[in-house]
Amino acid sequence: MDAKIMIVGLGDLGSVFLDLLLRIPESVEVVVATRNQERAAPRCNLAQLAALAQGSLSRVRLVRLDLDDVAATARTISAECPEILLSTATMSTWWLPDLLPPEDARSIRRAGFGVWLPVHLAPTLRLMRAVREARFKGFVLTAPYPDVVNCALGKVGLAPTSGIGNVAEIVPKVMRRAAAALDCQPEHLRISLVAHHALVSYAYRSVAPRPGEAIPPFLLRVEHQGEDMSGQLDLRDLILGPEPLTGGRATHLLTASVTIPLIRALMHDVPVALHAPAPAGLPGGYPVTVSRAGVELALGSIPLAEAIAANTAAQRFDGVETVLDDGTVLLNPDNVAQLQSVLGPCAARISISEVEDQATDLVRRYQAFAKKRGAGSA
Repeated sequence: MDAKIMIVGLGDLGSVFLDLLLRIPESVEVVVATRNQERAAPRCNLAQLAALAQGSLSRVRLVRLDLDDVAATARTISAECPEILLSTATMSTWWLPDLLPPEDARSIRRAGFGVWLPVHLAPTLRLMRAVREARFKGFVLTAPYPDVVNCALGKVGLAPTSGIGNVAEIVPKVMRRAAAALDCQPEHLRISLVAHHALVSYAYRSVAPRPGEAIPPFLLRVEHQGEDMSGQLDLRDLILGPEPLTGGRATHLLTASVTIPLIRALMHDVPVALHAPAPAGLPGGYPVTVSRAGVELALGSIPLAEAIAANTAAQRFDGVETVLDDGTVLLNPDNVAQLQSVLGPCAARISISEVEDQATDLVRRYQAFAKKRGAGSA
């Protein structure tokens, strides 16, 4: 086997990862670490058989892992010792409001994404504490809102290697539109994009932004065979031109697809130019080079301070005001007030020491609201 990859959490996104990982050219062992092995076993069997039908020699097996037990999680990580640990674990997946009646869903969405930070931060915090306890030396990639989660964890010395998705999900769109504008092949282009999670929802709208509408700041450079073509292109249109996608959990296919090259690059010596959110705990997403040596920034002529400033400004479009030096995250009061108008009292100051209680309370409030509205659960 070329590598052992552990997937923590086998929900919708984890299942897509499982299917794609079993089909990469490298031969891998995928270890699915989950609390409920009985529920996961049929899905793993399906993935293994489907991959085998396509000639894959990779294999999958299950281990029990409960992130609530940090010490046991550390022991499992130590025992398995994967080269790559990929976490999709969250306490409340981002698409659950889609199950609400439309008006309720709109009320929830108006609060922005940042207000849900506790449900994404809490399990990743537990995982990274286990990683530290296990003295794990491999790579840790995390899916739940890494642009802010990993930044907060980085302040307390618990940053994963990098996040996944987000900035990388915008790059294929930019590449395709730039190739059409320049009448060239997409593979002849090099895209360098600094962008925050907040920009993704703007990039994949079915209509262009209204004139004068504020959008999250970003930095973009497009090169064709080494020549900077940015001045010949409408960079705003490359990002914001209408590009409707099938919504909800279907977009996990895009998230997983842009992550597979990153995972494969971590298995080889030759660096590959890619994009990733929150490398080493930085806010937002950046161009990077990836190899067996790790995930390294590849900003080129873009000053790091300028890139961080752009992403720090962009996070406010998610309702995140700032990340303090102790990892505390301050949310925008207006966004919190909007969520409170639906769910009742919610925290505006998310701290590492209190995030478990904050996440549990937020999940409880949402579940009670959804039940009252007759919404199904995932």
